Amino acid sequence: MATALGDRTDRKLLFAELTLNEIMNSQQFGSADDFERAHEESYFYHIVGVKDSFLQEINEAYKLGLPQNKVKERALAEQLNANNLHSTELDEIINLKSDSASWLAIAIRLRNQGTHRTNIPRLFNEVVDSKTSSTRYFIDPMTKQPLKTDIPTFMKQCLNETKALVNRLRTTLPP
Repeated sequence: MATALGDRTDRKLLFAELTLNEIMNSQQFGSADDFERAHEESYFYHIVGVKDSFLQEINEAYKLGLPQNKVKERALAEQLNANNLHSTELDEIINLKSDSASWLAIAIRLRNQGTHRTNIPRLFNEVVDSKTSSTRYFIDPMTKQPLKTDIPTFMKQCLNETKALVNRLRTTLPP
């Protein structure tokens, strides 16, 4: 989508990727120090921001006319319904958010934890010997259980899934 809104979505993706690269390339990676935690919070802020920015693209593509500060899933759904329109793109986003086990739902919970509450909780496995590196897992704030994938794997998955989602959904937006 060659619009200012599409460009903004792409920038949010870029910012998430840059932030992830800074974390992964840090000499202190895995330390959970302030640098790492600040970057993790920023990363999830941008990942969720991509979703929010794409909602603006839906508003524009379907010519719904909602003011930018009112564009949310529910408002889009109501406006689509009022205009006898349907958005499969919005449906997919809502379904991902509603599936508590989806990468998007978990990313939103981690973003909310870091942004509105306290540090994103994590679990460190024990280092058995000097040749074994410590593995770190985010703890889901809702379930209080560690995620099934380690921190770098989950963060890379979120970025890849977010990119794929935006690219796929853009192909189905009205011209």
